[in-house]
Amino acid sequence: MPMSVPYIHANACILFVQVVAKPRDINDHISWLLVRERFEEALAAAEQFQRFLKGHQIKKIGQDFLNHLTQTKQWEKVLVVD
Repeated sequence: MPMSVPYIHANACILFVQVVAKPRDINDHISWLLVRERFEEALAAAEQFQRFLKGHQIKKIGQDFLNHLTQTKQWEKVLVVD
């Protein structure tokens, strides 16, 4: 349920800010990581929670990670093979 919180501005204006909280899941977290280009963490999370993925694909995250590494010329990470 949305909640209004009073906020007093420096010029003595009173504003009401609406705060909405909703539960987040692993898909939200992976999206958040991808937006911030934290591909390695996103890939690890996707692999760990594979059965809960909705709208994310491990292969796509991996491809985006490799593209990011090559675009930023992080060759040492591209060449690592487990």
